[in-house]
Amino acid sequence: MRTIDELRRNFYRIELPLPLESLNSINIYVVRDGEKVLIIDTGINTKECLDSLLGCLKELKIDINEIDYFITHSHIDHFGNLKSLLRKGKKAYMNKIEWEHIKRLKYNLFKNEIEYFLIRSGFPEIDIESLPSQFNKVEPIYDIDPKNFTFLCDGDYLRLGNYNFLCITTPGHTKGHTTLFETELKLFISGDHILGEITPTVQTRLYPENPLKDYLASLKKIYSLPIECVLPSHGKCFKDHKGRIEELWKHHKQRIEEVVAILKEGERNTYEIASKMSWDIHFNDWNSFPPLQKFFAVGEAMAHLRYLEEEGLIKRRIKSQKEIISWKLTGTGKTNQKMSSEL
Repeated sequence: MRTIDELRRNFYRIELPLPLESLNSINIYVVRDGEKVLIIDTGINTKECLDSLLGCLKELKIDINEIDYFITHSHIDHFGNLKSLLRKGKKAYMNKIEWEHIKRLKYNLFKNEIEYFLIRSGFPEIDIESLPSQFNKVEPIYDIDPKNFTFLCDGDYLRLGNYNFLCITTPGHTKGHTTLFETELKLFISGDHILGEITPTVQTRLYPENPLKDYLASLKKIYSLPIECVLPSHGKCFKDHKGRIEELWKHHKQRIEEVVAILKEGERNTYEIASKMSWDIHFNDWNSFPPLQKFFAVGEAMAHLRYLEEEGLIKRRIKSQKEIISWKLTGTGKTNQKMSSEL
């Protein structure tokens, strides 16, 4: 499965296959000026995805030796093929925070962090024993020479022919997530910051990170831009970015209300809270979730709990010798008074 759409002259959207239950495709974007080419994101490192991309490049008569790359963030479906594609003398652009994340993956520094998160969240012993091994594989895709990277910051420009892309950092989905805004055509390459058909994941395992606060600030940052069309990493392109941001804002407001309602029933740990939240995935109940899906769900619950904690609406308590964190309401303030008035 592959699709090529020419959005503007020499500006293409390519849809590539993903082998994921929750996502079956990813969009990458190709911009060319003569022999010079910029590709935004690379797809996941599977043979099907890479072969599809190479087939599209051949169809477009693009020389793989002439391509520079921009990576929106460090998730595997976005930079997985970079090592296979990047040629000597060509550049890869990304935010340095995302590169630091890739380095941690390369040197396998997440194992202890994941185990600590599982224990403190209240995961069952069987998951604590099995889950870390799923993150304990050093993939060769992470072994990329940092000399190949040019690190971009908020406000930097990428220029190719008549196209001028403003780099806009949008932390939340990841810490260094970076989007591109074409200033003349008003096209917004959103990565996973804003998607038209699904809700981007916002999760955390670390204290004192507050990714939901970052994500909401990033939504607000993008809201006032004069965007004509959003070019997302998943799903169709769409025009009404303000309407979509309002929907995402409402979604997280409802999520926060849901967490508060759960805590009104009594003190709970993060795993227990996640098990009572509503999830739009194809499983009958929490017990039928695969362990990895539970891991992501608990990370998302944690992001909303950290937001509430920083707002002073809930507080944590350490229970048992395992240092399991439980949460309870403080009984102060109105849950969404601030959030509902910010956008």
